[in-house]
Amino acid sequence: MNGKRSKAVPMLASLAAGVAFGSSGTVSQIVIRQGFSVGDATVSQFLIATVVMGVLVAVRYRDFPPARDVVKLLLIGLLQPVSVMCLYCGIDNLSVGQAVAIQFQYVWLTVVIQSVADKKLPGIWAVVSSIVIIAGTMFASGVVDDALSGGSALNAVGVAFSVVCAVSYSFFLYLNGRTAVDVHPVTRTFILLVSGTVLSSVVNFGFYENFAENIIAIAPGATVLCLLLIAPVFCLSYVSKRLPGSVVAILTSVELPAAVATGALVLGDQTSALKIFGVVVIIMGIALSQFEGKPKSS
Repeated sequence: MNGKRSKAVPMLASLAAGVAFGSSGTVSQIVIRQGFSVGDATVSQFLIATVVMGVLVAVRYRDFPPARDVVKLLLIGLLQPVSVMCLYCGIDNLSVGQAVAIQFQYVWLTVVIQSVADKKLPGIWAVVSSIVIIAGTMFASGVVDDALSGGSALNAVGVAFSVVCAVSYSFFLYLNGRTAVDVHPVTRTFILLVSGTVLSSVVNFGFYENFAENIIAIAPGATVLCLLLIAPVFCLSYVSKRLPGSVVAILTSVELPAAVATGALVLGDQTSALKIFGVVVIIMGIALSQFEGKPKSS
């Protein structure tokens, strides 16, 4: 019973990370519709999240890990803003469905990276689950709807950005489960966010030209975004030593169903029968992954 409970908590944390990531896309669209740029939204959410976690670390968790672990986590943390900004750039050059469908290749990419690193073939249920999830993504993201209605052709620049997004996120999930896993999740979250803040600030330095005015104006939306950033980064920090990256990748794919649901409920996005079908298929794929590692009855 304790074994089942110890596995259930990190699995729920991975699902929560996916839901938070999926919901953040909806909130970011609201912020951008208010006249702010993608860069403004990215910098502000990382900055506020880093300040919040920094205060928490200073007040409650003062034991910092060795410098070597800090450097490793800072380097891994750079992959987060890379994946976020590349996804946004992909969406700028493709339809949202096309960009998301390409980005979601991170599911099988993480399984492959884990397999190569461990020098062993992935389990059959991990492979089946990944295939089912990718198939569901094609429907849930709207790619099938676009194809049936004669949608736009693929743009090479958009494809390139989306592929980089998928690859960077795959390596983040894999390395997250292999690096400094004994560091407390709160401290770990803070360190990961610091590097994300630095990189997003460098790329979008114009945000700081009228910093006081910009941060006050964007604060309401950015605060919600920062919470939706802290939650998944903390959850992924928590599961880092409890679940392999390939399993986390499969579980966090609930991100797309969450995005479809929040988009429909909050933004009033149209949801077709094919999208709903895709959401159901993705959830089935996640459920299939739970057959992996089941003990055989003797």
